[in-house]
Amino acid sequence: KAKASDVGKTRDVHTGAYNFFDPRNLPQDYVRLCPPIFVNAEALGNFFGFQDDNVHGQAEHVLMLLNNARRYNTPEHPESAVVNVKDKIFTNYKDWCRSLHIEPIFSPKPTNPKNPVGGHEADLLLWFCIWGEGANLRHMPECLCFLYHKTATEWADADESVRQSISGKTYYPGHFLDHTITPIYTVLFKAAKLRKDHVEKRHYDDFNEYFWTPECLDCSYTSEIRGNHGRNTTINIDNDGGFGDFNTTPFIADVLNESPKTYLEKRSWFHVFLSFRRVYEWHIITMQLMACVAFGKFLVWDMAYIVQMLSSVFLSLNFLRIVWTLLSTWVSFPGVKVTSPALCGIVLSLAWYYLIFFYQTLYFTWAMDHMKIISDVGMRANGSDQFWWWQYVWLSLLCSVGYGLEVILQVVPTLATVFYEFSPKCFGIQSCMPDVWSDIWTALVNICFPLTRLYVGKRVHEAFYKVIQYQFFWLTLICWKLYFGWRFIVSPLVEPTVALYDDYMNFPEVTYWTTAILMVLRWIPAFLIFNIDMSIWYSLWSGLMGIYVGMDVRLGVVKNFNEIRDHFMDCPKAFCEKLISRKALPGLMSDQAGSIIDENRSRRTGSLAMALPNFRSTTDLLPGGLSAQDMGPGYGAMDHMEGGAQMLSGSHSNEFLRNYVNAFLDSNSIKGRQWVIFAAAWNEVIDQLRLGDLIADEEKDMLKFNSFNSFRKPVYLPVFQTAGSTELASTFVVEQAIAHRQAPNMDKKKEIYDKMCESIKSELCMFEAVGETWELTGWLIRQVLGPAHEEDISTVIDIISGWIEDEIIFDCMRMEQVTAISASVIAIVKTLKSGMNKRAKKPVRTSRTSRSRSPKPAMGSSLGSKDRLSTDSMKKSVSTSGLASLAMQTAGVEVEGTGKAKFSLPSTKYDKTEGRDVRREQEKAFGDPMRDQVQEKLRALFGTLKGMVVSNGLDANMSAQAKELLDALTLIGTASNGFMWDSSYATEQVNAVSQDLLTLKVVRKLHGLLAVRQNEAEPVSQEAKRRLAFFVNSLFMEMPNAPKVEDMRSFTVVTPFYSEDVIYTKGDLERENTDGVTVLLYLQTLFKQDWENFIERLKITEPGQIWSPKFLMETRMWASLRAQTLARTVQGMMYYEAALRLLSRLEKVDPSVAEDLIKEKYSYVVAAQVYGKMKKNQDNKAEDIDYLLKKYPNLRVAYIDESRGRDGRSQFYSVLIKATQDGEPGEDGSGIQKIYSVRLPGNPVLGEGKPENQNHAMIFTRGEYVQAIDMNQDGFFEEALKHRNLLEEFKSKENALPITILGFREHIFTGSVSSLANYMALQEASFVTTGQRVLTRPLCIRLHYGHPDLFDKLFFMQRGGVSKASKGINLSEDVFAGYSNVIRGGQVAFKEYCQVGKGRDVGMQQIYKFEAKLSQGAAEQSLSRDVARLTARLDFGRLMSYFFGGIGHYINSCATVFAIITVTYANTFMAMYGYEAVGDRMIVVLGTLQIVLAGKCVHAWMHDHAHAHACTHLP
Repeated sequence: KAKASDVGKTRDVHTGAYNFFDPRNLPQDYVRLCPPIFVNAEALGNFFGFQDDNVHGQAEHVLMLLNNARRYNTPEHPESAVVNVKDKIFTNYKDWCRSLHIEPIFSPKPTNPKNPVGGHEADLLLWFCIWGEGANLRHMPECLCFLYHKTATEWADADESVRQSISGKTYYPGHFLDHTITPIYTVLFKAAKLRKDHVEKRHYDDFNEYFWTPECLDCSYTSEIRGNHGRNTTINIDNDGGFGDFNTTPFIADVLNESPKTYLEKRSWFHVFLSFRRVYEWHIITMQLMACVAFGKFLVWDMAYIVQMLSSVFLSLNFLRIVWTLLSTWVSFPGVKVTSPALCGIVLSLAWYYLIFFYQTLYFTWAMDHMKIISDVGMRANGSDQFWWWQYVWLSLLCSVGYGLEVILQVVPTLATVFYEFSPKCFGIQSCMPDVWSDIWTALVNICFPLTRLYVGKRVHEAFYKVIQYQFFWLTLICWKLYFGWRFIVSPLVEPTVALYDDYMNFPEVTYWTTAILMVLRWIPAFLIFNIDMSIWYSLWSGLMGIYVGMDVRLGVVKNFNEIRDHFMDCPKAFCEKLISRKALPGLMSDQAGSIIDENRSRRTGSLAMALPNFRSTTDLLPGGLSAQDMGPGYGAMDHMEGGAQMLSGSHSNEFLRNYVNAFLDSNSIKGRQWVIFAAAWNEVIDQLRLGDLIADEEKDMLKFNSFNSFRKPVYLPVFQTAGSTELASTFVVEQAIAHRQAPNMDKKKEIYDKMCESIKSELCMFEAVGETWELTGWLIRQVLGPAHEEDISTVIDIISGWIEDEIIFDCMRMEQVTAISASVIAIVKTLKSGMNKRAKKPVRTSRTSRSRSPKPAMGSSLGSKDRLSTDSMKKSVSTSGLASLAMQTAGVEVEGTGKAKFSLPSTKYDKTEGRDVRREQEKAFGDPMRDQVQEKLRALFGTLKGMVVSNGLDANMSAQAKELLDALTLIGTASNGFMWDSSYATEQVNAVSQDLLTLKVVRKLHGLLAVRQNEAEPVSQEAKRRLAFFVNSLFMEMPNAPKVEDMRSFTVVTPFYSEDVIYTKGDLERENTDGVTVLLYLQTLFKQDWENFIERLKITEPGQIWSPKFLMETRMWASLRAQTLARTVQGMMYYEAALRLLSRLEKVDPSVAEDLIKEKYSYVVAAQVYGKMKKNQDNKAEDIDYLLKKYPNLRVAYIDESRGRDGRSQFYSVLIKATQDGEPGEDGSGIQKIYSVRLPGNPVLGEGKPENQNHAMIFTRGEYVQAIDMNQDGFFEEALKHRNLLEEFKSKENALPITILGFREHIFTGSVSSLANYMALQEASFVTTGQRVLTRPLCIRLHYGHPDLFDKLFFMQRGGVSKASKGINLSEDVFAGYSNVIRGGQVAFKEYCQVGKGRDVGMQQIYKFEAKLSQGAAEQSLSRDVARLTARLDFGRLMSYFFGGIGHYINSCATVFAIITVTYANTFMAMYGYEAVGDRMIVVLGTLQIVLAGKCVHAWMHDHAHAHACTHLP
């Protein structure tokens, strides 16, 4: 164990509470790592003055990251873990250094092994301490790079004795915060509180982009001037709060205070057009080309002239280039500081483009002026029209070289990445050229390609095979759009345009401006439609592609319960292949999926014997030699364990599961090992459904696997799977038996029998059901009849089993009557099932177990002379005919030792102790209805069996066996001291089986096998069916193999919470609305079946009991789990912990290690921002949060605490709390204790509240990955089982860039609330399923549109976090994580084999506000620098995908409204002023479709109205 004394003397690394692991008592895996971590943590804290709690927290953080990364360690490279983590953490820092042409700074390796200060651990801890202390500066990633670079330089330059705190000055905890973080925060605070629009207010990005410039390196990171870490000169602070002048280096906060904006978010449509200029430019050019071809076709131009007209696009391209350059200049001025080279580049670009455009226009005009309208003088006289056209072409081609290069980069995006990252200094070829040439190259590239001046946007490309896919998608879509535009938009306008021009030329009264306006009025609506109709075709194409991709990934293979049954027999193999680690259980996949029976008996192919148990062995062994005692306590009671509660709470009381699975897997000869593992997991899933009240107790029993002590199979199929199978098998056997009986010869009989066996064997479910029915029926009859008939029952079963094994059952028995046997067994089972639970607890005589069996009669006689029946023990109602009368004739029994015969009446001794007559107790047994019914049903069963036995036409051996079988059946029915005639014995047997839990289980199982139909075995809840169907479906989808639990990737869930509902209070549930309906009544009505299941689970008998102290919290939780509350989200996310606990046990992880592994691999932090205020105000929500903390010990809550300092100013802290252990009272007696309290520079909420809340809690996450979960989300246990597979997607090598965001499906659970909620659910499902699916594949442009995406935390913590927080511009804060991810070199994946639940808005007002937020957020996005840089950098295919699949939806919605208004007013104008006609010709459009597209319906109505109005004024 690591000790605190090992880490130094100046500071104690651990004081008081701890988070997951006590530093003084660490798990063994951590002991090896902790010395360098703790030593460096203390040294860095002393050297820079980091806060104690920050140092402690980040030391734990680094320790857990390194221990999680041990999967990278190899014997050859024992330090691979720390190297791997360091490489990930410093990727952005190294890129930043490369961009500024400086060398990265890292700590020197330690020279003293006893005091290992320095090395990789020091670098990691320094970064994490800065990050943990950085507060709002975490939104500025390059600022963190700057701070690390400066502090690392100072750390590396210091003497080793100073670094080890042996000499030099140490700083108080909080010094770094006060002298570095707080001054920079103050600048951010002042800027954020300005009540101005974006163009006049600086955001996080504006400050951060200052650190993209080399000037930042000339600044000091602290307000103190440090010489040799011992000489300190404090910078004086001005009266205005600024930082005064000093003679050395400027302080970074002072420089930031004066830094200008780096991007102007001007509110204008011009900003949108500039960002998506390539989209609009493509539409303009393509429509111009189509118009030229359409006019040429209509006017019968020759090809040469058409080509000349097509060349006019060069003019348009150059003109648009001038427009885009002017708009780019407009975006930068005034306000953005433009460097001299950049300004020079803008001026030169405009001058060059304008000069080219001037000469292009001149040459093209001369070339096309065939009628010599312009005088043929001056320079024009030097050449012909053709000559000037060629001059125009060559000039245009020369200036279009940049376009050609751009086309190549668009087709092969990887080349664009190489081009943008190319630098002589970076590629090591600067030595081959003078510095001046290197600078000239850089300047030219920066002028021609302004994006190269940026730090971001360098690596934005996809793998080539993916590029081919989305380019093919857009090629087909563009071809269709162009055809449609040509056929229905452009071509129909050619004739009217020519007619208008013809009228202008032939009618003097038609003016030029009138003609021009009329042409514009006809072409503008068509152009608008041409720009927006792509959205329609994109929706169609993406829908078709979504269907194809869904089918390709096998979505929808299992859609309903019948399909669950169809795939269920293959589930164990799929489950073990996908969700169980092969390294943990290496021999697991050696057996093929299929029958659960043992391997030895399954070798007998072609016989039904393989399905039947071998009753001849009485040894209490499981297959493979496992005894029941090896299973430990609880064996045989798998389906009675309360697994759900134990999995969630971490209880170790479930000894059976661990002992059973471990012992079972240790036996290599076991065929059903896959079934055992799958059964344990499946049963746990069903238990969770029951705990969630989605299913009733009876449904749970029918859905779960069963296991029985000492039985032949480890697990027995659930009832829902085998229901009806035995009935089908019986019917099939009857048909085959009839055919067998009618067969003309033995060969034909053999063929029929073999065919029957093969048919039953091929239906695996039927095969298993037959075996289970045979085994359980035989066992149940043994139990009911008791020891008196043990040998006779064994004889019956052995003989029938032998006939089946010898394949002569059809010869020896009349199998046509097998349905009658089934009916008799069903009657017995129903009688027992209905009576066992109701039967009173009656005492069981211990003497019954020693009762001798009925003696077997001698061969040739029906009964032995010693077999007599007591008439006193026989019911009067029993018939005296048949076997009964035969038995009565020989009822005398010789009394041992006397030679006299007398009736064997029991003694009438009086028991004085009990005070009752034993004979009187026996007489009471004569009035037992259940016993009588069981006896009656058994007589019918044995009578049917006797009738089925064939006694004639058999060979000697078969005949002898038939005779023996009949004798055994006769003895069972006639034994005087047996079940059929001894009423007291029968009563004792019925009492015994009624009190035996195992018998009750067998009876229920048999009832399901024989008496339950398939539709009766399905759960009523549609939600339960949906969840099970999706879970089974996902097992057959492609997913990575599961690693061992100890090797899986760690992750943390973060949920931002403000003041939403935590758990409904009693007052909330009883509050009535305007209609007098309470919340609870509404939920009871909406979830009626769930409420009934809830009442059944808690065994509530009176309605008022739900408010009793015993059930109050259960009632509140039931209601809260059906609303959008924090309790629902927390319970759903804690299923991850329960799933890991189950997987650990299935994979035989030592229980003492498993709980530590779970803490290491998974953590959950609720960022409850105002919890501190709730606590002070004694808000019930704080108490409810405390309840959740106590219910889930590994849950953590982070909140912002505000208190008054000594100077009276507010001080803010990021606080992490947990529930105390072992019922300790905690600091305030509430059972809650603080773990860390990190002081902040001020109020952390400067921008949007949600991302700031997430940001403050992020320092308390411990996983390598972060899952962002909102307050309106839910989780499912069965989905949590697949989460470690999902995390393995991050190591995929199929992509050109690393996967840094991983999304998966959401199920909208609020769709059933109302019609509006259903609309929102359908809308959301369309977007988060089909839409996201297509954006990922094949379009490769899915970003991050919300939760529950997984983030690579080590990637995002050095790139600004999982969301942006600037006020206003980052209104849709989540989306910007996707933007940052793409332009900073990450990629996004989307998988559909996992899902979480999600609630959506259910009311009109909520929906309106949500849609308004989305629209406003899209508007703000269109102004942002992120969108501008992303659209400028994406290749054309992905740009089109982003536009039409994302923000372009809102832009085109606005364009559609504008187009409708334009078309309406244009047609109104022409109708009112009579300009619909051209001369005497009416302008008739092509057809109905054109009318719809161009708005001609409005035009027709306005025309008729205007015509009628004109007629009224005719003379």
